[in-house]
Amino acid sequence: MDVDVPGGRVGLPGTVARVALEVAMIALLVWQFSGVSDPGSQIQVLDPGLGLAWKVLLVGALAAGAVTALVAWRVGRWTSGLSVIDVLVTATGALVTVYLLIQDRLIVSDLSERLSEVFGGTIDLTISNDLLAALVIVIAVWDIADRLRGHRRDTTKV
Repeated sequence: MDVDVPGGRVGLPGTVARVALEVAMIALLVWQFSGVSDPGSQIQVLDPGLGLAWKVLLVGALAAGAVTALVAWRVGRWTSGLSVIDVLVTATGALVTVYLLIQDRLIVSDLSERLSEVFGGTIDLTISNDLLAALVIVIAVWDIADRLRGHRRDTTKV
């Protein structure tokens, strides 16, 4: 999410929106990875049995993205160093997510059954992990290109 405003300054509204989104995603991951409290009314989508290192990488990438956005706001612009860090953080989060999706380790294997239990009836939700991985890649590439385009725009101003 591009948090820059015309003139090269990092805007507070964009920064707040990005940090809020990252914090919400962290909360969602922590809730899912710790296991839902009421499987009769809540749906476990992410595998709570995923290794701790993978959980830390996923949550850490989101936290690092939020911190980087806050630092850029505090500095007042996206410096070269902050832009590189932001790109690396985005790429790391995407690569970990894609790897886990391709290895069939991120999403619980019985998601359709869990949905059927909560909503009743038979729900066949067959989601291709390859399709989800491709979607993650597209979003990450878009985010990285947006960051680099914004940085280039800010550094070429006279």
